[in-house]
Amino acid sequence: MADWTASSNCGIRPYRSPHGSPQIRYYQASTVAASTGLIRAGDVVQFDTANSGAADWRIVRAQSTGGGGANLLSALADKLVGIAIETDTSDGSTTGLGTQTNRQIGVWIADKETEFLAYLRGSGAAASSLVNKQRSLIVDSTLRIWQIDSTNSTAALQTVVITEVPAAIVGDTGAQVAFKFMSSLAAPGI
Repeated sequence: MADWTASSNCGIRPYRSPHGSPQIRYYQASTVAASTGLIRAGDVVQFDTANSGAADWRIVRAQSTGGGGANLLSALADKLVGIAIETDTSDGSTTGLGTQTNRQIGVWIADKETEFLAYLRGSGAAASSLVNKQRSLIVDSTLRIWQIDSTNSTAALQTVVITEVPAAIVGDTGAQVAFKFMSSLAAPGI
């Protein structure tokens, strides 16, 4: 048994999909994301619902909240899109964002069937004890990665369901686990 420690290279990535590979769609970063919320590869993203007219094609880094623990993914009912595959190329300006097809970012879609891998955060919980449990996603603002909060089980803050622990790491702590986003979070049409 091992105790894993996540690093800045330990972001969320796809694990499996009944389609063979996860769905990928392209969306334009919101004008808000250009300067204050640059989207990076591995970020959880949602539709920009703050700017009228952009809610169906512009994305922002997903909101996190203080909730029951700092930086937990907000319960984004009907807003979640998925995981950014690439980093936005913005220089901090909104240049080129007036045309919908410019500066698009690839996203692995968080549909009801695709599973992703993420590292656990929190001490003590063996990965194998969390299968079929609902947990929260938490962003580590220093490492800029999203992890599954293994210790927070507050129902209102749960955003993912742990589906599997890869056989090689059963019994390990802080290891990667497979998960699906809760279906109530997905934006319509995802």
